[in-house]
Amino acid sequence: PCSRATVRAMLRSSTLAVGCVLARLVLATITVIVAACGSATTPATPATPAALAPSPGPATGSPPGFELVESVPIETTLDHPELRDASDVWLDMIAGAHTSIDLAQFYASNHQPSRLEPIVAALEAAAARGVRIRFLAEQAFVKTYPDTLDRLARAGASVRHLDLKAVPGGGGILHAKYFLVDDRDAFFGSQNFDWRALEHNYELGARVRDPGLVGGLAAIFAADWARAGGEPAPALRAPPPHGPITLVASPPE
Repeated sequence: PCSRATVRAMLRSSTLAVGCVLARLVLATITVIVAACGSATTPATPATPAALAPSPGPATGSPPGFELVESVPIETTLDHPELRDASDVWLDMIAGAHTSIDLAQFYASNHQPSRLEPIVAALEAAAARGVRIRFLAEQAFVKTYPDTLDRLARAGASVRHLDLKAVPGGGGILHAKYFLVDDRDAFFGSQNFDWRALEHNYELGARVRDPGLVGGLAAIFAADWARAGGEPAPALRAPPPHGPITLVASPPE
């Protein structure tokens, strides 16, 4: 059976990790039917012949600058034709980068061949054409998954490891999964930077172009990047929300 999940994005600044699990994104103007974990299910509406199926894109009713995105286990038929696949969206965003790509991820784990391999290659290509790439990863998993981070560093990316356990009164981790392109386009969601998240897990995410959302994520990244490098906190602050979507991060300070 299918379960109905209402998704809504909320925005607020934080200097630490973004709570990016899309089960907390409740969007009042958009309701999507997502299949519960398990075997393939019967669609909620009659199946549309492939020749007549609409082209994937932002779901009808989405606010401007917001696109709901999914990742579906390749072993199932749980996909929703109206939602684009995260791996395709990531490739589009990276290919469109002109000046910068900033990634904050729990860890990075690639496999060849996989859906993540073209994305890693696209980041290498972006670095080769002069795009500044910064990759921020949780310290705790660097020893477990070093290969992809090392590969990106060899391609010219700047890589830092965030250790929140070293923060007085800390003990947390960087559990965020988001990235920004040219400080104008962003993706955040439940997908780890992991080939399995793009092939074998059901995940939800959102591509956003709203200046408030992107600005909030940029401020969070700037603060965490500086912290990971032992640098003073930047003056950059998240802009106030001005649209129907608000981003909430945890912890709030």
